[in-house]
Amino acid sequence: MTALITLESLNDNYHQESYAYNLDDKNCFTYLDEEKMNCEICVYDDGICLFRQCPDHLLELHLADKKYAKIYTDEGFLQFDVKVVDFKKNSDILLMRYILNDEERTITIKYY
Repeated sequence: MTALITLESLNDNYHQESYAYNLDDKNCFTYLDEEKMNCEICVYDDGICLFRQCPDHLLELHLADKKYAKIYTDEGFLQFDVKVVDFKKNSDILLMRYILNDEERTITIKYY
């Protein structure tokens, strides 16, 4: 199974697409994004969590039970509240629309 992961900002023209190949579990998998950063996605009944490891920080985006974004650096961490606007899930497509710092964003996962 393969997944196409699309991250978009609806306030500007940000659009990023990445693929995760040979998925053993479509509810928890890893992939490399366009910038070659290691990402992990976990899908739950009520939302998703995304973890993105970069050389100088770690991003945790929790859009399930508790909704927040947290960025860890060597100096400490920042935490932001996230408002989930829409979450649609069927067997082959997942869409999460959320607002972070007044910016509307989406994560879409399509399984093949």
